[in-house]
Amino acid sequence: MNEKVVKKGHSRSQFHLSEEQIKQLIKHTDKLRDKVIIKLLAYCGLRRFELAKIKISDVNLETNKIYILGKKNIER
Repeated sequence: MNEKVVKKGHSRSQFHLSEEQIKQLIKHTDKLRDKVIIKLLAYCGLRRFELAKIKISDVNLETNKIYILGKKNIER
């Protein structure tokens, strides 16, 4: 894992998974729900709270888009 230096004021350290590590994580996950969560976090850059706030009504299967309400209630 690659450590990343965080801005002053942040007490927790951040790390990033490599592309291969993400693929292995998805491969070894059985539930579709968990695979989707991993992909949204890794490939779409969603924050944890953004992921937690997604409702079924936010997902449009016809256009393959998900409505995301981000920080300060800004649409992403």
